Order: sequence, then structure tokens, then C-alpha cells
Amino acid sequence: MNFSFAALAALLSSALPQAVYAQTPPYLQIPVPWQPGVGPQHQEHWDYDRERREHCEHLRHQEHEIRERLAYAPPYGEERGRLEYRLREVHYERERCADR
Repeated sequence: MNFSFAALAALLSSALPQAVYAQTPPYLQIPVPWQPGVGPQHQEHWDYDRERREHCEHLRHQEHEIRERLAYAPPYGEERGRLEYRLREVHYERERCADR
């Protein structure tokens, strides 16, 4: 009887680790939202970049239009002064746009 109990215990102990291993779920790596570098970027960041690019393109277009108007403006006068002043403002703002 002692022998049959030992054989039964050995048989069960050899089968038990395989059964436990078969029931464990596979290891999954779940991204944590507050962990940097994990998960998609925020939509707000994408919107900000798109708006900034559009603003810079608008400034480039505006600078081009002012230069065209300056080409046909009289050499002296109030209109030329306003256009030159606005061109300097737009050019400065466009330089700041490139720095970012």
C-alpha cells in the first residue's frame, strides 16, 4: 500500500506543473497612459503643430503679397511707408515661426 501511494503521488506531481502552466494566460504588455513614450500622441499636440504650420504658410504668403504691392507702390508716400512697416512686422513674425 505504501508503494501505491508513493506511485500515485509521483504521478500527480509530474502532471500538476503541466496543468498549471497550461492554465496561465500568455504574458501581455499593456501600455500605461501616463508612461512616457507609450501609446499614441495626443490629438491636441497634432492640432497645435498643424495650426502652427498653417500660420507660418499664411505669413509666407502675406510677405509675398506685400512685396508685390511694394514693387508697384510710389517711391515716396504714406502707402509705401505702411507697406514697409507691415513687411517688417510679417518678416519678424515669420523668423520667430522658423525658430520653433
